[in-house]
Amino acid sequence: MASCVTSILSLGFSSNALAISFNLSTGQGTPNSGTLGNQGAFTTKSGTTTIDFNSLSLGALSDPYTEGIATFDTTSPIVDIRNDGFAPGFCTTTAPCSNAGVPVANSSNYLAIFQSNGNNGEVGISFSKDISYLGFNWGFADADNTTALFYNNGSPIASFTATQIFGSVDSEETGFVEFSGGIFDKVVFSQVGGGGFEIDNLAYQQVPEPLTILGSGLALGFGTLFKRKKSKLKQSC
Repeated sequence: MASCVTSILSLGFSSNALAISFNLSTGQGTPNSGTLGNQGAFTTKSGTTTIDFNSLSLGALSDPYTEGIATFDTTSPIVDIRNDGFAPGFCTTTAPCSNAGVPVANSSNYLAIFQSNGNNGEVGISFSKDISYLGFNWGFADADNTTALFYNNGSPIASFTATQIFGSVDSEETGFVEFSGGIFDKVVFSQVGGGGFEIDNLAYQQVPEPLTILGSGLALGFGTLFKRKKSKLKQSC
């Protein structure tokens, strides 16, 4: 069974205070090995969409780049698609683990963010729909990974650092990190010093549309009512 560390941080920004929880676990190994071999850790949560970067060309990520409802803003110095042996790996049994000695290495493409000439590396991911869950395979975590800054309607609502999540980053830890508990439509990843911010298998889950929820509720209500009426008819016969 995969091990995990769960915590809830209440991080208030102005009037937008939300309790967003993070979960650090091994995730699961490559669901379908295909021709790429191991591809790092993936979410175990059902009903999510995953961006694995494997269909993209190596080199600078297009600005902007859109996949599904996610748009990547890559105006910072170095935001690349790479495949060079430094991709986040899969810990298999215990997370976090040292990416340098990760049990199963990742041989697929991944997203890398770097600082350049004193300019912080940064990539913003905007979603055209509200999101309630975000998870990704995080590799070679270091203190200069400012991590995730979450936004809702243009207002920052929560922020996390590598040190908060991994505790110690002395061994460049890796693991599958998940965020939930709030509603957001943008997240920003930053690299504020040396080294890089390595990300793979970015998974998200869209908040259900109100009409979908309403429709499901009505269907359930009508179904229950129909069963009750049917039961009464049987009793009267």
